[in-house]
Amino acid sequence: MWFVGVVGCTTAVVSIFHNCILFYTFNSSKLLRRRNLTYLMWISLCDIFVSLSYIAIMCVQVYADYFESWPLFVAWHNYLLYAFTISGITFCWSSFLLMAATIERYLQSTGNSK
Repeated sequence: MWFVGVVGCTTAVVSIFHNCILFYTFNSSKLLRRRNLTYLMWISLCDIFVSLSYIAIMCVQVYADYFESWPLFVAWHNYLLYAFTISGITFCWSSFLLMAATIERYLQSTGNSK
């Protein structure tokens, strides 16, 4: 309960907050939009969904078991399929975005130095 429910949920909420700030900064700054930071902006958005999925899948289940809340348990079972779907799609997208950002940075660092 303490590790998944309290520490994990706190970490996920802090992650959501910080990634919202990052996404807003990358999206609203004209200077950052001119640079090649598009992948990092979308990775921060994916990380928001990963953190939300963690709360929806892991924390709610632990809270339902710990507090023996039947309505919370039923609600968790009703949206679990959607939460797992969003989580899987987000993990896949974030992996592709990380690879694309890595390849882009590699190509920028080994590009023409003329």
